[in-house]
Amino acid sequence: MIKAVIFDIGGVVVDFSNDEDYYPYLARVSGASVKRIKGIVEGRLWTKLDKDQISQKAFDRILARKLGIEQKQVLWYETYVRTGRLNGKVIAIARRLSRKYEVAYLSNVDLSRYTYTEKLMKPYAKIFSHEFASCCIHLRKPDKSVFTYVLAKMKVKPREAVFIDNQEENVEGARRAGLKGVLFKGSDDLEKQLRKLGVL
Repeated sequence: MIKAVIFDIGGVVVDFSNDEDYYPYLARVSGASVKRIKGIVEGRLWTKLDKDQISQKAFDRILARKLGIEQKQVLWYETYVRTGRLNGKVIAIARRLSRKYEVAYLSNVDLSRYTYTEKLMKPYAKIFSHEFASCCIHLRKPDKSVFTYVLAKMKVKPREAVFIDNQEENVEGARRAGLKGVLFKGSDDLEKQLRKLGVL
C-alpha cells in the first residue's frame, strides 16, 4: 500500500535543466564543449556544492579557473533564477496526490539555488508536507543513504513510497533502496505511470 509520493525538483516540479538551460550558456562564454563542462561540474565539485561542503563562491572560482572565464561569468545561481519556472501541471498532480498521500520533495541542490526554490515553492507548502534538500541534509541522490534518511523522517517503509525523478540514475538508486521509481518524461506520461501503479 502506497503512503508517500516523493518528487524531485529540478526538471520535474521546476522546469529547469543544466543540460538545456545552463551548460549551453557556459559553452558559449568559455568556448568549451558541453561534454567537457559536464565532466568538470558533474563530479566531486557538484557533489561538494550540493552537500554544502564548499561555498557558492568557491564553486564559482574553481569552475571559472577550469574554464578560463571570469568568476562573474559563471552565473550558476543567476541562470537558475532567470530560467527556472514551476511546472503547473506537475504541481496540479502533486495537489491531487496530497489529498490521499504524504507528498514530499527531495532535491540535489546547493544552498543558493535552494534559497530561490523555497521562494517558488512557498505558495504550495501545504501540498509538500516534507522538504528535503541535499544542501540541508548533506546527503545526495542516488546514494541509498538519502532514501533511508527520507523514509525514516516520513515514517514509511520503502515499499510504501513512490519516487519521481528525471534522472535515470536517481530512479535506479530509489529502486535499489526498495522504493517504486518513476522516470519523469513529462506530466502526461507521469499521470499514466502513476495510474499504472494505482496511485492516481
